[in-house]
Amino acid sequence: SRAAGSSGMVGGQAMDMGFGKELNNEDAVLLVHKGKTAALIAAAAEGAGIVAGLTPQQVQALHNIGSRLGVCFQIKDDILDNEDTPNSVLHYWGKEKAEVCLLQLRQNTKSDFEVLPQSCQKLYDFFTYNQERSI
Repeated sequence: SRAAGSSGMVGGQAMDMGFGKELNNEDAVLLVHKGKTAALIAAAAEGAGIVAGLTPQQVQALHNIGSRLGVCFQIKDDILDNEDTPNSVLHYWGKEKAEVCLLQLRQNTKSDFEVLPQSCQKLYDFFTYNQERSI
């Protein structure tokens, strides 16, 4: 419920639409990205780990991976939209820095994947897919 509510997707979407905190810097934009997609993906990944009976360390790793994947998805959307508006990281970073950030976020997940069973490794493919997608 936290991931969907005011501290997650609903709150992030409200900010993105101009309600609440003004989007006037990159931290505010990233807060929207973390609230919208990242919160939901992190909750889904964490929940799957709990249902699968993974250890608390592994569940936390799935949460971290889901959160980073959600931020990557939103950053890629900003790149694909190619709009220089205050609610886009392109406005603050430019396309090149945004692409570098995607690579860094994917790289930062490697340590989390190291604690997970092999069956979870396919999640890493989503980072690659997101990096290469054109829609």
